[in-house]
Amino acid sequence: MFAWTCATVGYFDPALLDCIAARALGSLAHFNAQDLGNLMYAYAQLDHPHGQLVREVTERFVSDEAMLRDDDACVSIAWANLAIGQYPLPLLEHLMEPNRVRCVIETGDQNSLNFLLRLQVLLAAEQPHLDLSLPHGSAVFARALLLSRWSHPRSKLLTSITNALSKITGSDSNFTLEALTTSLHFIDIEIMLDDRGNPIPVPNHWRSWADLQSLIDSPLLCPRLQDLLRNQVSRREVTEPDQSFSLASDWAKLVGGSLEGVARRVAVEVDGPWHYAANCTHTLGKTLLKHRILRCLGWTVISIPYFEWQELKSKQAQVEFLRTKLFTTCH
Repeated sequence: MFAWTCATVGYFDPALLDCIAARALGSLAHFNAQDLGNLMYAYAQLDHPHGQLVREVTERFVSDEAMLRDDDACVSIAWANLAIGQYPLPLLEHLMEPNRVRCVIETGDQNSLNFLLRLQVLLAAEQPHLDLSLPHGSAVFARALLLSRWSHPRSKLLTSITNALSKITGSDSNFTLEALTTSLHFIDIEIMLDDRGNPIPVPNHWRSWADLQSLIDSPLLCPRLQDLLRNQVSRREVTEPDQSFSLASDWAKLVGGSLEGVARRVAVEVDGPWHYAANCTHTLGKTLLKHRILRCLGWTVISIPYFEWQELKSKQAQVEFLRTKLFTTCH
């Protein structure tokens, strides 16, 4: 499908997307579940809201039990709805049905696991009145965490911004790089500020695979899931014995940490070319969704677009640009 191809290569053309939507609306009866999912993925990823198309696709999809068995399509259609601020209850109830969630955990469908975690964040922050909760939540979290990839090569852009930030905050101990959130996103740079806007030294919360044992031993997990997760931890301890990861501040309550004295938590997102359309500087949907979830979790999000940073011709200009971004947004 052409819309899916555009989204895959990051080509953004609003007029073309409107034309595709107009044609699709007249022929949705001929689309299968994968077609509908791919279509919605395109509009969500390219961040081109089309309310009528999303509503009609959703109605067609949820009315067909056979289509609802396509998990990838479910996630894409739900994402397209979230992108336009819609929470279609029948689709969300299906996504969070206990037996389906258990199946997703056991099969290790990481796309669905991550989406469920992030959907839970959005529901709690934006739709608290909806009577929806994620079943087997601790198992979803543990399984998704163990499936995550931790190798993130540090870009030259991030290094350059980090150097400038060190001059502003006075020390690189006043921020954390590549901090893992409870929504299983990585924040490029996390800064914590006191009520005067001064950086607070960040506790160095590093964790290894062995530290996940408390999650696995939770009485909320059935023995079968506990065995599955223990085996996965054991494999990663063998294959990645030195692997550790830095935890973001939203883990504080889970790991016995404290946010005392913290007035504001700032997430600096270093948005390189892959966060934007290939043919323009239009921000892509996955990046916007991440920023939205981080805000729901309590962060002030500051985006540093690569094309703005590249325009800065001196280190002093970089420092002033970052200082303005940081203190204008946070006050």
